Amino acid sequence: MVIRRACLSLLLFAAASAQSEPRCELPGKVEHWVFDACMWEAETDDFAASAVQACIARTDRELRRYQACTQRRILKERICRAWVGPQKEAVRRCVQDPGKTGMTVQNGGL
Repeated sequence: MVIRRACLSLLLFAAASAQSEPRCELPGKVEHWVFDACMWEAETDDFAASAVQACIARTDRELRRYQACTQRRILKERICRAWVGPQKEAVRRCVQDPGKTGMTVQNGGL
Protein backbone atom coordinates (compact mmCIF):
# COMPACT_ATOMS: atom_id res chain seq x y z
CA MET A 1 0.00 0.00 0.00
CA VAL A 2 2.83 2.42 0.84
CA ILE A 3 4.52 1.61 -2.46
CA ARG A 4 1.28 2.24 -4.37
CA ARG A 5 0.83 5.58 -2.66
CA ALA A 6 4.43 6.63 -3.36
CA CYS A 7 4.20 5.51 -6.99
CA LEU A 8 0.91 7.37 -7.45
CA SER A 9 2.48 10.43 -5.89
CA LEU A 10 5.44 10.13 -8.25
CA LEU A 11 3.16 9.79 -11.28
CA LEU A 12 1.22 12.91 -10.29
CA PHE A 13 4.53 14.68 -9.65
CA ALA A 14 5.80 13.71 -13.11
CA ALA A 15 2.58 14.77 -14.82
CA ALA A 16 2.66 18.16 -13.15
CA SER A 17 6.33 18.71 -13.99
CA ALA A 18 5.89 17.82 -17.67
CA GLN A 19 3.47 20.64 -18.46
CA SER A 20 4.80 22.74 -21.35
CA GLU A 21 8.47 22.22 -20.55
CA PRO A 22 11.04 24.29 -22.47
CA ARG A 23 14.19 22.60 -23.80
CA CYS A 24 16.49 21.29 -21.10
CA GLU A 25 20.14 20.31 -21.17
CA LEU A 26 19.45 17.35 -18.87
CA PRO A 27 17.93 14.25 -20.48
CA GLY A 28 15.40 11.90 -19.02
CA LYS A 29 12.18 12.03 -17.11
CA VAL A 30 12.00 13.75 -13.75
CA GLU A 31 10.72 10.58 -12.09
CA HIS A 32 13.87 8.73 -13.20
CA TRP A 33 16.04 11.44 -11.65
CA VAL A 34 13.96 11.17 -8.46
CA PHE A 35 14.47 7.39 -8.31
CA ASP A 36 18.23 7.77 -8.85
CA ALA A 37 18.61 10.53 -6.26
CA CYS A 38 16.54 8.67 -3.69
CA MET A 39 18.28 5.34 -4.22
CA TRP A 40 21.65 7.10 -3.81
CA GLU A 41 20.43 8.81 -0.66
CA ALA A 42 19.11 5.53 0.77
CA GLU A 43 22.23 3.66 -0.41
CA THR A 44 20.21 0.92 -2.08
CA ASP A 45 19.17 -0.15 -5.55
CA ASP A 46 15.78 -1.33 -4.23
CA PHE A 47 13.26 1.30 -5.31
CA ALA A 48 10.64 -0.33 -3.06
CA ALA A 49 12.74 0.16 0.09
CA SER A 50 10.95 2.25 2.70
CA ALA A 51 13.76 4.84 2.79
CA VAL A 52 13.49 5.29 -1.00
CA GLN A 53 9.72 5.61 -0.84
CA ALA A 54 9.97 8.19 1.96
CA CYS A 55 12.53 10.12 -0.08
CA ILE A 56 10.25 10.08 -3.14
CA ALA A 57 7.37 11.52 -1.11
CA ARG A 58 9.63 14.17 0.46
CA THR A 59 11.16 15.07 -2.91
CA ASP A 60 7.70 15.43 -4.42
CA ARG A 61 6.79 18.00 -1.78
CA GLU A 62 10.12 19.85 -2.13
CA LEU A 63 10.20 20.13 -5.91
CA ARG A 64 6.61 20.49 -7.05
CA ARG A 65 6.83 24.28 -7.34
CA TYR A 66 9.63 24.07 -9.94
CA GLN A 67 9.51 23.32 -13.65
CA ALA A 68 10.81 19.95 -14.80
CA CYS A 69 14.23 21.15 -15.99
CA THR A 70 14.90 22.90 -12.70
CA GLN A 71 13.81 19.76 -10.88
CA ARG A 72 16.32 17.69 -12.87
CA ARG A 73 19.09 20.23 -12.14
CA ILE A 74 18.37 20.07 -8.40
CA LEU A 75 18.30 16.26 -8.48
CA LYS A 76 21.53 16.06 -10.49
CA GLU A 77 23.24 18.25 -7.93
CA ARG A 78 22.01 15.92 -5.15
CA ILE A 79 23.37 12.90 -7.01
CA CYS A 80 26.69 14.65 -7.66
CA ARG A 81 27.06 15.51 -3.97
CA ALA A 82 26.51 11.85 -3.16
CA TRP A 83 29.18 10.85 -5.73
CA VAL A 84 31.88 13.44 -5.07
CA GLY A 85 31.18 14.85 -1.62
CA PRO A 86 30.50 18.41 -0.55
CA GLN A 87 33.41 20.17 -2.31
CA LYS A 88 31.83 22.91 -4.45
CA GLU A 89 34.31 22.65 -7.34
CA ALA A 90 33.95 18.86 -7.60
CA VAL A 91 30.14 19.15 -7.47
CA ARG A 92 30.22 21.86 -10.15
CA ARG A 93 32.35 19.71 -12.48
CA CYS A 94 30.06 16.73 -11.92
CA VAL A 95 26.92 18.78 -12.62
CA GLN A 96 28.47 20.13 -15.84
CA ASP A 97 29.44 16.65 -17.07
CA PRO A 98 26.65 15.37 -19.36
CA GLY A 99 27.82 11.80 -18.79
CA LYS A 100 27.10 11.92 -15.08
CA THR A 101 23.62 10.47 -14.69
CA GLY A 102 22.15 7.71 -12.61
CA MET A 103 21.34 4.25 -13.97
CA THR A 104 17.58 4.86 -14.05
CA VAL A 105 18.08 7.93 -16.23
CA GLN A 106 20.61 6.09 -18.43
CA ASN A 107 18.31 3.11 -18.86
CA GLY A 108 15.15 5.16 -19.40
CA GLY A 109 13.49 3.53 -16.38
CA LEU A 110 13.96 0.99 -13.65
